[in-house]
Amino acid sequence: ESLSQDAVDSVVGGDVGSLSWLSSLLGMLWPNLNASLAELAHEKLTPQLRHALPSPFKGAKFARFSLGSGVPQYGEVEVTQHSDNHVQVELDMSLRTDADILLDMGAGGICFGIRQIRFSGRLCIALRPLMKTLPVVGAVQVFFASQPKLDMKFAGLAAVAELPGIDGKLHAMVGDLLRNSIVLPNVKTIQLGKEGQIADLTMAFSQKPIGALRVQVVRAWNLAGANWQMGLVDKFSSDPYCVLRLGTSTTRTSTVQGSTSPAWPSDERGAYFPVYHHDQELEIEVRDDAQGGLLGAKFVTFLGRTQACKVRNLLSSSASGGRMVQRLVLDTSAVNSSMLHVNDPVNRGVPSELEIVVEWSNLEVAPLADALIPQRPVLADTPFLVAAGAASTPSD
Repeated sequence: ESLSQDAVDSVVGGDVGSLSWLSSLLGMLWPNLNASLAELAHEKLTPQLRHALPSPFKGAKFARFSLGSGVPQYGEVEVTQHSDNHVQVELDMSLRTDADILLDMGAGGICFGIRQIRFSGRLCIALRPLMKTLPVVGAVQVFFASQPKLDMKFAGLAAVAELPGIDGKLHAMVGDLLRNSIVLPNVKTIQLGKEGQIADLTMAFSQKPIGALRVQVVRAWNLAGANWQMGLVDKFSSDPYCVLRLGTSTTRTSTVQGSTSPAWPSDERGAYFPVYHHDQELEIEVRDDAQGGLLGAKFVTFLGRTQACKVRNLLSSSASGGRMVQRLVLDTSAVNSSMLHVNDPVNRGVPSELEIVVEWSNLEVAPLADALIPQRPVLADTPFLVAAGAASTPSD
C-alpha cells in the first residue's frame, strides 16, 4: 500500500530480459533493507566485535550505520524448474555503494569509518512450494549458493593503524555473519501462503541436500617448511594437516610428521559433506601443527590454501561417476615467507600442490528442466554423514 501506482507500473511494465523491473523493485525495498541490516549490525555484529577485541575496547559500537543509496546490479537470469512445486531463479548480483558507517571503539576517542562496500555473488531465489490457489507461491527462499565476495574500504586509517588487524577481524566477522545467515545451507524465508495452505512446511523453511561429496586428501608436494635449523642448507620440514570446509561443515585430517611432501594414510576416512547446490564451494587450508618449534612455538603455521572449488567443477572431469582425482595448486601468498629458510620451496617460487580424491552420490532426482550437471549413479556401500535439512530464518 505504501508503493505509488507509478512505482508499481514501472515494475510490472519493465523489460524482464534486462531485469530493469528487478532493479526498480530493489530500489523501492532498499530503505527497508538498509534499516534491517543496521539492526543486524547492532544485534549480531557488535557483540562479536566486542568479544574479539582487547578489554579496553569492550564498549565498541556502531555510532552510524548506513549502506548508502547504491542499488545492486544484476546479470543474466537463469530459471530452473526442479519439480512440479519448486521453481528456482538464479542470477549474478553486484553492489558497490558509498557507505556511511562509523565504528566507535569506546575508548581513547578512537573511531574509524567504512566509506565504501563492494559485494558480489550468485543470488538464488527459490519459489516453493507452488500451490494451485492464491498466492500460488507458498514461500520464497533467498540465499547464496557460495560465500559472496566482500570488500570494504576504511576511512580514518590512523585509527586503524592503532589497532593492527582490526580490518581483517571485521572482514572475517562480516563473512561469518553472512555464512551463518544467508549462505547455504542457511536461507532467508519469506512465507506468502498461510500455514493451512502449505502441506509441507519443511519445504518452505528448509533446504534438503541433493547429494553427498566425499573428499579424501591423498598427498601434497613442496609445502613450506616450518621447521628448520641455522646452518643446515636444505634441512627443513613441516608437520602438516588440512582443514576442509564446504558450507557450514568443517573437518580436518590427521597430522603427517616431518615432511614438506606428505602422504596421508591410505586408510584414513575421508570427509563427507552434504551438498545443497552444485555451486557450493570446497575450501581446503593446509596448516602446520603448532606444537614444538623454536622456544616451544612456531613462527609459520599457515602453509597455503586452495582456491575455492565449485562442486560442479570438481565433478566435471569425469563422465562416468566414481572416484575423481584432482590436483590443486595452493595459494601461498599469505605464508610468512620471511620466517622460512632461504632455500624453502615457497621462497624459490616452487608451487605447493595438493592431491585429493572426490566421490559424488546423488540424493535427488534430476529437475524437470535440464540438470545443472550430468546425473551420476549412487555409489554402492558408501556411508553418509548427511544432515536431513537446513534450518532457515523466517522473515516477516
